[in-house]
Amino acid sequence: MKDCPDIPITVIANKQDLANALDPSAISKVMGVEARSMVAVDLAFRNKLLGSLTEVLCNHFDLEVPEIPSEELLSFI
Repeated sequence: MKDCPDIPITVIANKQDLANALDPSAISKVMGVEARSMVAVDLAFRNKLLGSLTEVLCNHFDLEVPEIPSEELLSFI
């Protein structure tokens, strides 16, 4: 992170539906960047994560964040 300060870092805390999952705030504290919750088998989490990743990338490349539902973003690929 120190060598490439301009590259956005996104940490995904997957498996948050498991009883022994480490809290994303603890991961954030260790990593020094925001950790985002994820339950890959839950569509709502996936759509929220897709929206977050879109926002991070758009902000990094100084692009306008599209105002469309997250699940429709994949139709542009």
